[in-house]
Amino acid sequence: PISQSNRTEMNTWANLEDPSYVSGFELDWQTHLWYLPFPFKGLVFNINYTRVFSESYYRYLTTKKLGDGPFAPRVYLDTTRTGRLHDQPNDILNFTIGYDYRDFSARLSYLYQNDVLESADNRYPAYDEHTKPYSRWDFTAYQKLPWIEGLQVYVNVNNITNEADLRYRYRDTDNYLSRGEYYGTTAEFGIRYKP
Repeated sequence: PISQSNRTEMNTWANLEDPSYVSGFELDWQTHLWYLPFPFKGLVFNINYTRVFSESYYRYLTTKKLGDGPFAPRVYLDTTRTGRLHDQPNDILNFTIGYDYRDFSARLSYLYQNDVLESADNRYPAYDEHTKPYSRWDFTAYQKLPWIEGLQVYVNVNNITNEADLRYRYRDTDNYLSRGEYYGTTAEFGIRYKP
């Protein structure tokens, strides 16, 4: 402790003194159904799931009065609470279904990510900010052109369902929107050369 006066006491601690923990597992399956009869042999399938368990410690200060009376000195006490790790979702799911036929290829993909802790209030979990669970669909396709080797026509459509990134602050059972980012649906169409 560093004494600054007979009424104030200051304590310091080292950063990262309390460790954070992350564990989990990932499952992935990819296949191309080339062994099926036409037209099913062009199907492509991929699914990936990740489950994450995390825990971190958040410090805050409380005060304690030493003695009685209005002029009794107060000391600051280090206290911690546990919670999820910042920017770490518990569940992530990616799913893709596609089709390949000769010089044509297409993919429809889906992403799901459950809520993420964006901002932790060191003392009160009710003031933590979380993202809304997020899901989106994307589509991409291309066709090779026969005139020049490597020339393709392509289309990309992102965020087909127009999902927004939303952040909420939880207070008991009520959710309060604290921030929203809206990107909309975007699409690209063009010709590219890939030697």
